[in-house]
Amino acid sequence: MELPFWTNEQTGYRDSWACNAAHFEKQDCYQWMAEQLRPLQPQRILDIGCGTGEGVLALLKAYSPTVISLEENGDCIRHSSETIASAGYDVEPIHRLGYEEFPDGTHLIYRSNEPIRVSRQVSLVQADVLLPDTTAFGFLEECPPFDAVTIWLMGTVMARQTCRNLASARIADGQNYRLRVQNRIYELADRVLRPGGWLQVVDRGEPPRTQPLRDDLIQGHREQAQPTSLEVFALEYREYTEPKNKGINMVASPGTSGRIADMSTLAMFSILSRKPAL
Repeated sequence: MELPFWTNEQTGYRDSWACNAAHFEKQDCYQWMAEQLRPLQPQRILDIGCGTGEGVLALLKAYSPTVISLEENGDCIRHSSETIASAGYDVEPIHRLGYEEFPDGTHLIYRSNEPIRVSRQVSLVQADVLLPDTTAFGFLEECPPFDAVTIWLMGTVMARQTCRNLASARIADGQNYRLRVQNRIYELADRVLRPGGWLQVVDRGEPPRTQPLRDDLIQGHREQAQPTSLEVFALEYREYTEPKNKGINMVASPGTSGRIADMSTLAMFSILSRKPAL
């Protein structure tokens, strides 16, 4: 495929997200996210959205697993591959999407249908989970089952509104995009997790310090899991700060109550769901 593997807009997102990731890394946020999987001791992980690599690196340091990460942004794959390789891990970037940009700022995605083959401890596979991709999803379902699926701090470029392939989806904003991706990943996790395996979703928002706030968060994820066999069983959170001057602004995921969140203090929360054991 001769087209560019990423757009100028995606490079801008990668630069901005790197500021967020560095700020979170200083607060040990990625280590905390990885620690939530400690009882499971996962050895095979499917990660959704590698960002600039800090999350995958935290998983590698905690459990030394085999990791396959799906990421639509090819420049994030390039950056993550360099980050992970510089830490001494065996990583392969697999670029399989091409982009054609247009003067109005929109773009089209073209996809390779060549079979996906992985051979390293870490494989960063370029794929868009919101577009039909029988090659990528078929590959995942043919892999040995995963112990865990992780989707941490899902972000996006302009809510994907500049992608002509997604025009019919009418994605309203970043919040809408994130929920659509998470819904798709609940369904994917149900297919690729081993019995007893876990899905971990990490989001940001108001600290769920009270039982009504916890119940609201858990209920929202139970609704997302409803079409699947997954059972939401744990919620943990930790407070943190966002970068002040640079990076990508956080947009909170809503709960189910309709209450306006108090965002004077922020928290990351980890929601765990389990695929029933046989």
